[in-house]
Amino acid sequence: MNFKILLGFFITCSLLNSMNLAASGSGPSTVEEELAKQKKYANDLMTSINSGKYSGKQLEALQVLHQRILDFPIPTQEELNARYEEDQKKKSLAVIDRDNRKMGVLPMNAERMERNADIRDRNSRADSRGAGSSNPD
Repeated sequence: MNFKILLGFFITCSLLNSMNLAASGSGPSTVEEELAKQKKYANDLMTSINSGKYSGKQLEALQVLHQRILDFPIPTQEELNARYEEDQKKKSLAVIDRDNRKMGVLPMNAERMERNADIRDRNSRADSRGAGSSNPD
């Protein structure tokens, strides 16, 4: 009985750990992964080229694109790490920006909003006195 409980606990912990790793992200990709992506894209494009569905200018464009994919330089691991860090920074700033929008914090428009409110207030006071609007029409 204890063995079944221990085995169930071990399986549950390993599943939760694998889900946590998948959710947290795996970090920057490696150069080998980038090479594999490039080869996959090139092979997929070559399959389209060899399918016979394309001819003329379309086929030429696909062949040029295939060659460009093969000639595209593979980034170094340092470049991949820098790109990953930049993406993480952008994601964190996007969350902050989204939170600010939810709260209605608009620091760029605060002065304009105050100025418009002052104009409306001035116009309403002028209308109550019987004077015309201060804005020329």
